[in-house]
Amino acid sequence: MRHEARVVLHDAITAAARVAEVMRNITEEEFVEDWKLRAIVERQYMVIGEALGRLRKDHVVLARGIHFVDELIDFRNVLAHAYDRVDPRLVFALTHSRLHELQKNLQATLDGL
Repeated sequence: MRHEARVVLHDAITAAARVAEVMRNITEEEFVEDWKLRAIVERQYMVIGEALGRLRKDHVVLARGIHFVDELIDFRNVLAHAYDRVDPRLVFALTHSRLHELQKNLQATLDGL
């Protein structure tokens, strides 16, 4: 089944916005100590990775324009299959160093369709 690019991009954008909302004003220590918060954020990163995986499979050229698309898909796989190796400090760092750029990139890609 071929997934529509607009739909999967919208899903990724929505998930990224949820991460940004939940992580607003959260310190690294708060994130590390709060399993519920980590579960929410990790789930949204799984949605982002799954959506981008579908985009890469069905719309190869479009997916190439997404910054670090392969890393996000790989991250989704780690969250799903190697959950015991996930370092919450790295999730926190990823969120604070790359999420905003990802959001802008995803929105620009959607706007370009």
